[in-house]
Amino acid sequence: MFEISGFEEEILVSLEQFDRRTEKVKGKSNYTIGTTIVKADVNRKYRMHDKLERVHSGPFSNARNVFTRVNVRPGRYVIIPSTFEPGCHGKFILRTYSSKGLNLRELRLDEPAPPTLCGIPSTLKKKKTCATQVTMVRVEEFPGNGKKGGYLYCKIRCDGRVLYTRLCKDTLNPEWNDRMTFYRKSPEKDIIIEVWHRGRVMDTFLGQCVIPMSESATYRGGNVNRRFGLTARGKRKEKKEGYIWLKVLHTNDLNRV
Repeated sequence: MFEISGFEEEILVSLEQFDRRTEKVKGKSNYTIGTTIVKADVNRKYRMHDKLERVHSGPFSNARNVFTRVNVRPGRYVIIPSTFEPGCHGKFILRTYSSKGLNLRELRLDEPAPPTLCGIPSTLKKKKTCATQVTMVRVEEFPGNGKKGGYLYCKIRCDGRVLYTRLCKDTLNPEWNDRMTFYRKSPEKDIIIEVWHRGRVMDTFLGQCVIPMSESATYRGGNVNRRFGLTARGKRKEKKEGYIWLKVLHTNDLNRV
């Protein structure tokens, strides 16, 4: 997995396999290999078990080394080295090159590890038993205010954690398509999503919505766009401030996400 920050970046990806042609007398030949790059969650820490936007795939070749150039927008991505035919096993080396650091790291775990105490498995701490995925799709019908037609982002509050989407510039109808995955100990707690305007001196709160986890049984598909009304806070909490479209998935199977 790697991250791109700031501006679009060109990265170079090299995949090299063990040269099986040295064992040609045994009937072995090189595998057909290649790489696929997919967009990942904003907070992805574990292996992906579902699919997001595919940024690049190929070329697949039976050469010992496959090399490709890809232009990637800011975000977090996963590189998947693979063979063209399923069920092939072999050694490989994956290299990446760029003009700046990519924070490249390997995803080793499929899900959060069980809680421990001094390195020993413990039942004194609550285990993460479920996962909730939230995709911020877009916002629409914001009041036509010049100040609100600027730099917009979302702040997501879940189980004491706060995450942010990327910044959308000069628009009243921002589109993010950013996804977060939360592995949760307290699935009954609601998720709060706030929309903010980035200012030069201080940021301005524009509206918020609540994802009620009392309806978690309806969050099964993950591909359904749901419209939530944005409201103000405090005494003005009934005032509508536009709408936000979300995709929500809740599951007890941590290997589904």
